[in-house]
Amino acid sequence: MRATAPFDQMQRYPVIATGSRLALGLIDGATVSVGGLDVYCSFSRPSSSTIGRVMIVDPDPRVSDLFPAVVLADPPLDERLDQALFRNWETCARALLRQSQIPDEICREALGETVVLMVADGLSYGDLNSQVPVQPCLVDVPTTTECGHANIVGSPTIAHRLFNSGYRRFIGFSFWERDENRIAQTFFRHIPDTRTYTYFEDIVETLKDMDLSRAYIQISMSALDQCAHSRRDAPLVSSEVSRVVQRVLMLKGLLRERGLPSRIYLTSDHGLMWVGSADSLKVIAVPNAAGARYCRGLHPDSHMRYFASSGVSCLQPGCITRRLRSDEKGLHGGISCGESLIPLWRLVTWEDESDAHWKMSGFRGES
Repeated sequence: MRATAPFDQMQRYPVIATGSRLALGLIDGATVSVGGLDVYCSFSRPSSSTIGRVMIVDPDPRVSDLFPAVVLADPPLDERLDQALFRNWETCARALLRQSQIPDEICREALGETVVLMVADGLSYGDLNSQVPVQPCLVDVPTTTECGHANIVGSPTIAHRLFNSGYRRFIGFSFWERDENRIAQTFFRHIPDTRTYTYFEDIVETLKDMDLSRAYIQISMSALDQCAHSRRDAPLVSSEVSRVVQRVLMLKGLLRERGLPSRIYLTSDHGLMWVGSADSLKVIAVPNAAGARYCRGLHPDSHMRYFASSGVSCLQPGCITRRLRSDEKGLHGGISCGESLIPLWRLVTWEDESDAHWKMSGFRGES
């Protein structure tokens, strides 16, 4: 049984949730079950009282016909979803693919093809999804450049895991000077052949004649973060996103032209909360503020969520730790749709862009 149902019809009985995982964040008090076997087992016990807002995702074949299914539509990325993301963080983290799971996704799918990971500095899911269909991914650490880059490569790193899987060439391209930048040193661990570049075309030119069989290529590149800070003019978001898309397709074109079966992944370290009117933001005075949207240490404040792994407290949407400068057009470090939802764009060289929805329905959000 499949239906499109409003949320109030899901409050008394478990359902299989299909469609938009983002919509699950709007359901207060929801419990997300991956597979649904735990829900089935609880129903099999005579004393069970497991009723209510239980949303089953990625249903196990053994339960796929036992519960009604509902299709959830994509919610708008607005203030309502902003607040729900902060309020129902655990539900969203259970339902969505998390940034820390990206290494697992890459290493699971790599079967000897050339693998490319491109990480844009500051790119929101909503900004890229307006131009190409991509998968939403939740940043499950503070939305800072340092935390995001470390979270994407993981520990052990993607390079180390692919080495153990038989990959034999590892190439890095950084827009930072590796020896002078701590973030680059962490991001490019286990990739000794890391080169600093000025223009993206330099990367394409370098790769033209390289042996890239069973190679892993990791690229850091500028994106919208440069539009957010120290800018007097309004940021040209759409133009910058188009440039990112063109770079991805340029690299795909090269690998395809060379006849190299390749998997390309584009994601970002964090997104951005664009500032419309600073007057609409509430200033929260907190000690140890490290940025306009986060501070160091644990603070017992309802406006914050603490990430123990990083020792950082992140502010909810609409709050800042200080008054903004006139040249601050975008912020990150806190929790909001703009900051916390990033894209994962997967491409393969043996498919055309008309197949850009490939595997979109198969994304995972297991813990």
